Amino acid sequence: MQKKKEGAIHSHLVGGGRARHPGNTCYQVVKGALPQFARALAREFANDNIRCNAVAPGVIRTRFHAACPTP
Repeated sequence: MQKKKEGAIHSHLVGGGRARHPGNTCYQVVKGALPQFARALAREFANDNIRCNAVAPGVIRTRFHAACPTP
């Protein structure tokens, strides 16, 4: 992408980094860092005309989330 001076990086994030669920601290730390990682990539590759986007859809409540408080 840098040689061509164009491109796009797309990241798909999850809401787990913003939630407060006991027992999965490592998961939340990693997921919480991903938006900042996308911002850092965007800044690093801006001069190379490489777009960096991150999409963070909301949580869909399922049985998996039954024991978790609503964020």
